[in-house]
Amino acid sequence: MLRTRTRADATSVGYNARTFNCALTPLFINTSSVANLLAKTLDRTVTFSYKALLFLQCHSFSLQDAFAHGVPYLSRQENEQLKERFLQHPNSRATGRLDMNTQDIETREFCASVRNQIGSWLSDTNPV
Repeated sequence: MLRTRTRADATSVGYNARTFNCALTPLFINTSSVANLLAKTLDRTVTFSYKALLFLQCHSFSLQDAFAHGVPYLSRQENEQLKERFLQHPNSRATGRLDMNTQDIETREFCASVRNQIGSWLSDTNPV
């Protein structure tokens, strides 16, 4: 996945744009109860074509590193599936907001983890 991160640069009165690659992993690499619950809920099948594997091998791409250190993700379909199962609390449907006080511990841990990861990423001055 190729991403570009842009930040305002006060010293040059402009913007800095940095492009970087992020390996994605289909694994939930966190060892929390939330990651275990997600892994049990989503049954992922990972397949590769032989040509794709040859290309990656020729360009020194390490699948082991991608799986071990990649960025976990959810597809749009998986996101919808998980929203239906975990986030649709009866009281939240009317307002569209999730009341964390009424959620189970796994949901609260998951939301806290996501907020922390996003906050860390946003505050990182040296993105990879």
